Amino acid sequence: MQDVAVHLWVGDQDDVVTYTVAVEDGVFDTQEAIDKASARAHADGHRDVNLKEIESA
Repeated sequence: MQDVAVHLWVGDQDDVVTYTVAVEDGVFDTQEAIDKASARAHADGHRDVNLKEIESA
């Protein structure tokens, strides 16, 4: 299992938040990583969330 860092633009896209997402079973699924990070951002109170980039953590 490895981790990826998902960087998300939040709000008016002046701010970036980063969430580390575990890759299960060694299979990287881009959409799953984005969905997990977006859900965490929404739980933290961020309403407008857009992908900036994904990289190995």
